[in-house]
Amino acid sequence: MKHIFLINRFSLKHRTDKMAEVIKRVCKRRKIDFEIEINNDSFSTEDIIEKYKNTKHIIYAIGGDGILNRLMHAIIKTKNIFSYIPYGSGNDFDRSAKELFHEGMNDIDLIKINDMYCMNVACFGIDAEIANKGTESNSKVVPREDKYIAAIISHFIHFKPREFTVKVSGDKETKLYSTITVCNGRYYGAGFHPNPDGLLDDHLMDAYLIYNMNKLSIIKYILKLKKGTHRNGLKVKQVKTDKMIIESKEPITANIDGEELTDTKFELKIVKNGLSVYYDPNLINEIISEMKK
Repeated sequence: MKHIFLINRFSLKHRTDKMAEVIKRVCKRRKIDFEIEINNDSFSTEDIIEKYKNTKHIIYAIGGDGILNRLMHAIIKTKNIFSYIPYGSGNDFDRSAKELFHEGMNDIDLIKINDMYCMNVACFGIDAEIANKGTESNSKVVPREDKYIAAIISHFIHFKPREFTVKVSGDKETKLYSTITVCNGRYYGAGFHPNPDGLLDDHLMDAYLIYNMNKLSIIKYILKLKKGTHRNGLKVKQVKTDKMIIESKEPITANIDGEELTDTKFELKIVKNGLSVYYDPNLINEIISEMKK
């Protein structure tokens, strides 16, 4: 089986050529049958994968969670197998994989949200606004691990709670929410821990409904979220379900694994064993280690 490495120049920029050389060295050393593809923008992923639509290869997304999501959408209806090399700013899907995957093939669920699919986490509310507008990634003052908190502080001043109607298991509730976070994986926001006990293959999504809070309480909630100690809050409701509906009177933009989706109605349902993921931690570590040299 051939291994196809999809390197995203728009993501890696000046590190693209080095990544290609590292992959060549590692694959030759391991005697892996491989090919390298380089796309120059986020829209060419589908065009590149098109030529592999009738094959059965292992195709690697190289970059952050947004790149993983794009490759997943491109290969989901083919016979190819999904894999990845985490080389982004967040790598939150990989954090879950390290805790949950065994080496080799792993079947995971997906969350279908309207016409999109989610591997990891979808959010609606202040989380989505921060993710969609950026997390102060160009700041040279804020340490990388604190960039999400810095983004919260910079955005929450103008943030207003949203009124959503949430339908789960026959129940319907219309309230003001600070955010709604729907999880398949365990992490988002570059290491924040919204779903500590989450599983990628339990055929359920974990939804966290965060009711309207004052701004100081939002900050306290986010700090607890970093450690995964947020779930016992008075304004936090956790729901496990295989389907739910989130509606808004006005269009809102959700964030789904780093990608944006704007609508007034979001229908979410679990796709059982929706994706096969090939996980090779030794290959990942070898490539990342050589990139650091």
